[in-house]
Amino acid sequence: MRTKQKSGIKVSFGNKKLPKGTMIVNIPAVVTCPLKTSLCEQICYAKKAERLYPAVLPAREHNLKLIRAGKFRHLMVDSIIEHYHKIDIIRIHESGDFFNQGYVNDWFSVAEQFPEFTFYAYTKSFHLDYSKKPKNFVLIASFDDSTDKLRLDAYNKIRKQFNNTFTIVPRGQKADCIADCVKCNKCWTKTGLNITVNKH
Repeated sequence: MRTKQKSGIKVSFGNKKLPKGTMIVNIPAVVTCPLKTSLCEQICYAKKAERLYPAVLPAREHNLKLIRAGKFRHLMVDSIIEHYHKIDIIRIHESGDFFNQGYVNDWFSVAEQFPEFTFYAYTKSFHLDYSKKPKNFVLIASFDDSTDKLRLDAYNKIRKQFNNTFTIVPRGQKADCIADCVKCNKCWTKTGLNITVNKH
């Protein structure tokens, strides 16, 4: 994972599943996920990276500090401009989630300034308002088999604000996701899909 080490927003490009033209912006796992489920917290993939790679958590904490200081919006714009010719698409939160409305609104503002790029994110934060989501912002609702009625009810109130859903299912159950976003990019190019992925 290649992470920028300047004083601005720290980003990386691509991973084992995502193509190298994918700019990834992360914040710390779990602590920024207000509607995390018990299963999500238990199997959190992003948390594993924070344990395995010493530079990962400090970079994510750095980004969160800038967000909380109110510096995120203009620094994120600067970061996109800096890396402009390397970017094909922008992935929000390989780690972390939308933890408050102001942060969501900042991302919408950033996306509006770059209509030529698709921004996409998976979220369990169904208590927030995404109704002002710009057209180039793809929002995917994330579920697993520990998602409870409270979270489902919250989702159902705003379900029209989402492009797709993404559901983690038990191992061995037939799933759509082939775990290779280079070969399959349905999450952000198709709409109205319920994409399933096996727990792993």
